[in-house]
Amino acid sequence: MKNLTSLLCGLLALFFNVSFGQTYWQQAVKYKMNVEMDVETFQYSGDQELVYTNNSPDVLKRVFYHLYFNAFQPGSEMAVRVKDRER
Repeated sequence: MKNLTSLLCGLLALFFNVSFGQTYWQQAVKYKMNVEMDVETFQYSGDQELVYTNNSPDVLKRVFYHLYFNAFQPGSEMAVRVKDRER
């Protein structure tokens, strides 16, 4: 009886997986960046185009991403972090 219960549970799990589709969705992101760098002032400028594809059945109300403008300019927080790692 124990084996029969295990078999039925396994078949039900397989049925639900096949019937209702996958349980994991890989999202997709495509982006293009055009960046110009001023090597004398360590400044960067440019533009970015981002296309995010939601492959899940969930509705996303917000998607977050960060742009760190001129993050490595001398004296900036990121420049200090890099120097600290090099020590």
